Amino acid sequence: MMYDADIVIRKFFTIIVVLNLIGLILAIKGVWRYPRSYSSPLCLGNLLVAILVRNELFGRVLYLLVNKLFAKVRRTLNIAQHSQISRVLTIQWTPLWFRRACTSTLQHLGGIHSGCATSGFAWLVFHVTLIFKHRKNNPNVLLFVGVFTSVALAICIGSAFPWIRNTHHKYAFDLQNVEY
Repeated sequence: MMYDADIVIRKFFTIIVVLNLIGLILAIKGVWRYPRSYSSPLCLGNLLVAILVRNELFGRVLYLLVNKLFAKVRRTLNIAQHSQISRVLTIQWTPLWFRRACTSTLQHLGGIHSGCATSGFAWLVFHVTLIFKHRKNNPNVLLFVGVFTSVALAICIGSAFPWIRNTHHKYAFDLQNVEY
């Protein structure tokens, strides 16, 4: 059975990866020339968004903004100018389904996280490939660092697959059972 959260996360992942893949194909074909000269900002931008959406403070700020921008507004209205009669009105300027959609979307940022990380890796491989194409102009250390970074990021992405994470996560950094 597929849960709704899995569907939303996969939609976010698919949208981000498809958009980046279109840009990558256009860059490889030579239609879009910007990434040929500036592919590292595309890589870093995707990786920074992947890290940012997993940051707790950023998530709390997003929840605060959604709750403050789309919450019910309470106003006190004086019926007569000089009388003590006042009435509290609660104004809803957004419907409940919209507020629920906003907050539930914020609970499924994992698709953005994994989509941007995967796309950042693809842009990194594209950038390293360009460095290898022009290796006469680049030092060997740069080639080594590019390959090493690509392999390290590939291992990080590979270890995030659910079947690997669920199998090995409990053994990864468990030092409680080690006897000295």
